[in-house]
Amino acid sequence: LSHVPTKRSANEVDSLLRGLQSRKILRIFSRENWEKALALERTSVREYPESPWGYIGTALGLQAGARLGWIDRPRNDILKEAIEHSERALAIAPNNYMSHYAHARVLARQGEIRDSLLHFERAAELNPSDSKVLVGLSVPLLYVGDTERAIAVLQKAKSVDPLHGHFLLGMLGRAYWQNRECEKGLDALLSISPLPLIHHTKLAAVYICVGKPEKAKAVIGTFLKKRPDHTLSAEAKRVRQDWADKKIQKRWLNDMRLAGMPE
Repeated sequence: LSHVPTKRSANEVDSLLRGLQSRKILRIFSRENWEKALALERTSVREYPESPWGYIGTALGLQAGARLGWIDRPRNDILKEAIEHSERALAIAPNNYMSHYAHARVLARQGEIRDSLLHFERAAELNPSDSKVLVGLSVPLLYVGDTERAIAVLQKAKSVDPLHGHFLLGMLGRAYWQNRECEKGLDALLSISPLPLIHHTKLAAVYICVGKPEKAKAVIGTFLKKRPDHTLSAEAKRVRQDWADKKIQKRWLNDMRLAGMPE
């Protein structure tokens, strides 16, 4: 396989094993586990600076922290640090599919959607059988409006990884919402148990789409108990750079309003 070096140093193996340990921790996604995983990756950067794996894991951890508001620093500063780590990984291992995957995730978080798409495509070219790369690829595809391909990519991810996690189903729910196949989107999201907080807005949007506003309001109510400061204005800022088709963005924000997200 072109993405796997034929020979690794002992330090790179140790760094890779630490990264695998980090990902194992994150199978149960919580703030506490995210903090543990990020700490492991930062240790890997310090101890094995010539290996790409610590930089890859740290970049991914930072972008997740920026998205969820779990780091008490300006979002742009966090993403700047994340991009420095992903660029370092690319410099060390330009043919490692995970270097491209991490870089793509951070670029997407920065709103650099088309550049992100290029690196997701490269990651998928280097390793077409990794489901998380395919799920990641669906994100910029949805933003640029290639919804049918995003759904096809997500279905392929399901086929290559029968043990797929909630992120795949969450993205599938969102893709079906975007394609106005909302009954299918509802099926995808309701198959996630328990439903992580990051998917509550998707479920609310799908409930609005299928004509069940009371259920949508209940979901947003649960979301607001955990994120009491979140408003429609904050949501608009979060998605303002995302969709190339502003009609989709407008529809999303209107669904959030109908679901009871406060102005």
